[in-house]
Amino acid sequence: MKIQQATQSIEVFLRRAKKKSDTRIAESLLETLGSLSERELSQAQRHSIEDALDRILFRDGPEANFKQLKRNRNRFMAFLRDEIALVTPGYYTTLGVALGVAFGASIGTGLQGVSDVSNALALGVALGVALGAAFGGITDSEAARQNKVLNPKAST
Repeated sequence: MKIQQATQSIEVFLRRAKKKSDTRIAESLLETLGSLSERELSQAQRHSIEDALDRILFRDGPEANFKQLKRNRNRFMAFLRDEIALVTPGYYTTLGVALGVAFGASIGTGLQGVSDVSNALALGVALGVALGAAFGGITDSEAARQNKVLNPKAST
């Protein structure tokens, strides 16, 4: 399915949307597809994306409901990230913060057992979040410099 055809199909979903969450799903897909259509892609990348639109996004057909569309949107975004190396803005910062919380909590828990600091867990989480956000921000700026970030509106 061509990107333009996919856009028209998503517009049909948008008109059927009754809930705000359904509208957000359709709008985020429209913004992602719009960003892809404006981007300079190689012929192989364009073919791969069009194949993925059929295989992933529209595999349930036009009668799919919004729950299926959301699940398929997430799979399509994972495809773009893994196969085409395109990410949404803030992707690495979000990932860095999540990993920072996890590692910071484990470090803070370990420090609680060996030190007299009563709030070592909070310090560990705060340090993990700060380091994760910093590392993610640096990685996000590197991805933007390499033109591997989708249109900022596509991140919703």
